[in-house]
Amino acid sequence: MSIFICYKFFFLFFPLLVVGLDDCTTTRCSKGGPTIRFPFRNKFLQPEHCGYPGFDLYCDKSKTVLELPFSVKVEVKKIDYASQEIHLHGLDGCLPQKLLYLNLSASPFQFLEDDRLSNYVMFNCTAVERKIYNNIPCLGVPGYQVYCIPSYSHSDDYDLTSCIKIREISSVLWYTLDQHDLHLKWSEPYCGKCEAQGNICSLDTNKSRTQCTNKPKTHRSEQRGDLINAGATLGAFLSVGSLVVFYYVYSSSRMKKKNRATIEKFLEDYRALKPTRFSYAEIRNITNQIQNEEKSVAKQGKKFTWGTEALLTATKKTT
Repeated sequence: MSIFICYKFFFLFFPLLVVGLDDCTTTRCSKGGPTIRFPFRNKFLQPEHCGYPGFDLYCDKSKTVLELPFSVKVEVKKIDYASQEIHLHGLDGCLPQKLLYLNLSASPFQFLEDDRLSNYVMFNCTAVERKIYNNIPCLGVPGYQVYCIPSYSHSDDYDLTSCIKIREISSVLWYTLDQHDLHLKWSEPYCGKCEAQGNICSLDTNKSRTQCTNKPKTHRSEQRGDLINAGATLGAFLSVGSLVVFYYVYSSSRMKKKNRATIEKFLEDYRALKPTRFSYAEIRNITNQIQNEEKSVAKQGKKFTWGTEALLTATKKTT
């Protein structure tokens, strides 16, 4: 159990020790996925200072996920850090369904074309032929179709017989209701110019303002040095791990030997103290042996003395 705990802590904290000095390293959820760096961060892997409020991402089955207000989860397909635009896709393939609950006013993102935003009214109608082109197929169910009509238009202009008003949608672009993709932008924090210059944008030491720093140049010699340092670090930890294993095996072996010696001594003492039981026949034989010994001593003209020595001698001859 001890060796298991040691190795568990070793492999748990080793990656943290290796990358702990640079916890805001650029990352991604899959090989072809968008890179995650400031103002975005992976909220489950990186601390808060690596990103900007409202720019939290996370990975779900190799997909990069952004959660917009309120509880609207969308997949991030692309992030353009220089133009500060983000390309989103509906996780379930029906983005208009997400727009029913979307409230961008509570997020740092905006539609690309703010001047073309409109309000819409959504109707659920029986599936009959109608002269309405604002159909949203992914929201329909067998026997029914869903239509969106601009709020500024008159309902008399549309064939809305056998239709029920579902809800109103505020401040959205029409084309987003007919597509599976959504393009948004952000203006704060402003890092576009810094990114376009190939530099690194991040929060300053006070965590209150952004700063633009030059991207460090990595030469081959520096790369080789990094590899050597990483190898040395790994070798040191492996050496420590080997010493832990050796000490555990050595201590375990000594403990086993000590326990074995203790048990053997206990058994020896127990056998010495344990009384021996004799049968009636054995007791008669012991008595006869003592009597014979007494007669033999008497023939020699000596006096026979009872005691422990005589009893042990008779017992040995009997057993």
